[in-house]
Amino acid sequence: MVDSSQRSSAESNSTISRSGLPHETQASRLQWARLGVLGILGVTVAIAYLTRHCMAVANTTMQSELQFNNEQFGYLYSAFSMGYLICQVPGGWLGQRLGTRSSLALLCCIWSMMTLATGLVTSLTALIVARLGFGFAQAGLIPNQAQVIHDWFAETSRGSASAVIVTAMSVGGFGALWLTARLLNVCHWRTLFISYGMIGIVWSILMFLLFRSQPQQVTWLGLSTSPESIESASPELIETEARQTSRSQAGWETFWSILRSVSFWALFTQMIFKAAGYNLLVTFLPTYLELAHQISATRAGELTSWSLIAVVIGSLFGGWLIDRLQRLTGSRKISRVGVAVVSLVSTAVLMGVSCYAQSVEQVAMLIAASSIMMGIAGPCAWAATIDVGGQNTAVVMGFLNMGGAIPGIIISPLVGRLIDSIKAGHGNWNWVILVHALFYLIAAGCWLLVNLESTPQARETTNAV
Repeated sequence: MVDSSQRSSAESNSTISRSGLPHETQASRLQWARLGVLGILGVTVAIAYLTRHCMAVANTTMQSELQFNNEQFGYLYSAFSMGYLICQVPGGWLGQRLGTRSSLALLCCIWSMMTLATGLVTSLTALIVARLGFGFAQAGLIPNQAQVIHDWFAETSRGSASAVIVTAMSVGGFGALWLTARLLNVCHWRTLFISYGMIGIVWSILMFLLFRSQPQQVTWLGLSTSPESIESASPELIETEARQTSRSQAGWETFWSILRSVSFWALFTQMIFKAAGYNLLVTFLPTYLELAHQISATRAGELTSWSLIAVVIGSLFGGWLIDRLQRLTGSRKISRVGVAVVSLVSTAVLMGVSCYAQSVEQVAMLIAASSIMMGIAGPCAWAATIDVGGQNTAVVMGFLNMGGAIPGIIISPLVGRLIDSIKAGHGNWNWVILVHALFYLIAAGCWLLVNLESTPQARETTNAV
């Protein structure tokens, strides 16, 4: 590792890297490459969420044809979440074993084939198997994308980079709700699933051709991991290349130290409850709006899409905000923890207020406002996880994202049962909203236990630089 005096000496004595390219040219090329990487990751996650959430809008249409009730449909959501839970860590391990390029392309192809299969099967059992396989494949998406951000981006840029990914999730979710709501009027739901699956298969091939796991694999950047290149590179390139060089030095000792930290388990628990709150947006919110406010499925899908757009706005602002605060204060506690607590508490309050709105449009607007605040917390979780995980980011993110899958397994069937019970006249529709608001409050409380300055990875980074 190069210390600060060596860096200063190298920078003052040389403006040309050992690769023969000026530092300014390398930095400019690296910046363009990073934008390209974000574009590829964004399209991949948008397609993933398009195929994941289109079922929420097709819910009532599929139930009518297949003769399912809401509880049975909840088991479909649960099947996906079960597969998603089981394969989080194996998916992260696959990325570290094969490289993020090969693993992301392979996983995208598999989940797209499962989407296509969903449009072909006819029984509840077959649908559950298809959604289980779908969950297996999509489990590796987030761990591998987090590893890509760690490998390609400096600490003060991870918030914005993470925001692009979180935004793409919402764009894909919005596309699933908005596009599916309209296409259901002109084509059969099976045709939609088959078409969405084909889109993903084609993209998996393109992604494999275009993407590279690490900057050093992009030959036109002119980067090298040799000691001479590191000594003569700009500070930003030093950080990028040093992370790649030290990947092989990241052992199980650091990984187990991470798993033993309070911050890890606090992040894990907040992931559970934040995902439990978000789960409403992408599963039963259209059904809730349709039944509680007596509107059409198409209108319910349109109103739900407001919340997904709101998450986009919140995520983009949140990414900018935490990077800005990190640069100004140098404090992860302020830029990650502080922002997350304030945004999640605000999310819960706005959701609770929506119960007292006078019209369905006001309900949708207040839930959308709460989604903006919830979106701000998204990049906080990504940046904090990368801070904690370091060279083990893919596997650590896999563990943490397991927490995000738990609500889909447990909560979805229970919410489906709650909706069926209220529909039968045995309860108040406000409970659907208030329960999810409580989830966000608990998530905010968990963040108070996160200390990013004392994690094993933080100490490792401090000692290394």
